[in-house]
Amino acid sequence: MITLKQSLAAQEAAEAALAASSHSAPSHSSRAVADKLQIEGNGGRFWVLPWSQFVGLDYEEKTGGEELVLRFTGYEVVVRGWRLARLRPEVVAGRLELLRSQPHAEMAALKGSDPVVSRIRVFVLGRPVRTESEAETS
Repeated sequence: MITLKQSLAAQEAAEAALAASSHSAPSHSSRAVADKLQIEGNGGRFWVLPWSQFVGLDYEEKTGGEELVLRFTGYEVVVRGWRLARLRPEVVAGRLELLRSQPHAEMAALKGSDPVVSRIRVFVLGRPVRTESEAETS
């Protein structure tokens, strides 16, 4: 039979492992000059978009987080998470080279001061409008 003390120790170890994995795979990375933005979305999907086709960005605080919309020629990238406004200088300067959604983003958002990405959706412009569930599964 597991004692309460053993159960709490196991739970603390699991939370520490989760926090360590969140730090080992940050939501973003930058370099002095990035010519492409690699996007790693939910479910193993990824995209690579050239900064030369960047058109603009929108930022909005939402209930339960923030939303950052990056517009490229032919694509719209919708990023949800926390502290996303801190990515603006990297986007404006074309230094952002990687955006990835983090598993257990809510937990990571409680710790640290870095931006945390909980969800990324990429839409191809000019295609018929899809519902959110269709966008996540296609």
